[in-house]
Formats: sequence, C-alpha cells, structure tokens
Amino acid sequence: MSLGLKTLQQQHLHCLGVSCFPGTGGRGVAALWPISKGELLLKVPKSALITTDSLLSRDETSSLALKSHPSHSSTQVFTVCLLYEINKGKASPWHPYFLHLPRSYSILATFGELKTQALQVDYAIWAAQKTVTKAKYEWEQAFTLMKELKFKPLLLTFRAWIWATGTIIARDKISQTSGNICYLCKHFLVGGD
Repeated sequence: MSLGLKTLQQQHLHCLGVSCFPGTGGRGVAALWPISKGELLLKVPKSALITTDSLLSRDETSSLALKSHPSHSSTQVFTVCLLYEINKGKASPWHPYFLHLPRSYSILATFGELKTQALQVDYAIWAAQKTVTKAKYEWEQAFTLMKELKFKPLLLTFRAWIWATGTIIARDKISQTSGNICYLCKHFLVGGD
C-alpha cells in the first residue's frame, strides 16, 4: 500500500481514493462519491509541504546565502531553494519524491524559435518570446547565488532553471495566510494549509 493511501486511511478520509487517470497521464486522489461545495476533503499538515520557509528553516547555508541577495523575487527564491534541495541528492528528505517528477514540461519558457513561430499569431509569438526573455533574465540574476551555494554544474544550467520553474508552475499554490509559495504535498501531490 502506498504511503499516500495509508495516510488517507489513517485520517479516516473514506471519501477519497487513489485513482488512475490514463487520459491525463497519471494517478491522483479522486472523490469516491459526490462532494458538496466547500466540503473539506483533506487537511495537509505544513510539515508535508515544501515551502520556501520550510526549506530555509532546515538549512542555515541556504538561509544565509539568500540574505545576501535580497533583491530576488519570491519565485526566484523558491526556484533556487528547490534546485538547492535537489542538489543535496539522497541527503534530501524529498529525494524519493523528486525521482518521480516529470523530466520536462511544455511551458512557454521552453519554446525555441521553431515552436514560437508555429504559434502564428503575433501576440502569441510575442508572449512566448517575452516569457523566454524573462526566464533567462531571472536565471541570470540568480546564477551568482546558485554558484555560491555550490550547485552541481547540471543544476546551474538554464535548462535546469526552466525545469524547476515548470515543476513549480505545475504544483504551486499561494498560501493565503502568509503569501508564501507552497509546493508539493509529500504524499498526495495536492496543496493545503
């Protein structure tokens, strides 16, 4: 039995089950019967989430390094924190989860010239170009910090930055109480407070 399903059962949440969604490429948690609007389905403890705060509170090196770079946006900080955690390899408590993440994402920042021109509509082409330019700018701004944190060469690349950005985009939630970006439930692939 998977850890996620075991945790669901321990929380007596019999209205949810692990399901396969072949048309959308994976599995996840699904309601086993109709649910009411506003009904609480799952409360996820903060300890099961990756947030900027949770990562920085566990690692003095990254926390101190980030203090010397106060101009980075919250998204840049979180991207650096995610890559830093991945940089730890098996020493990270999140390592088993990271192994199951997609290897690539189809987001505008990954579009090369050919894909961009295939969009055909001027506004769409402009949006794709602007997205790539912005992503490169944010990566270049964070590059010095990533070198200070001694990232492995593969994690210093623009491609790694785009992958981390895609991972965050695919799973993020802005916490309404703190404004922090909240990412990845350790066991379920859902967010919560």
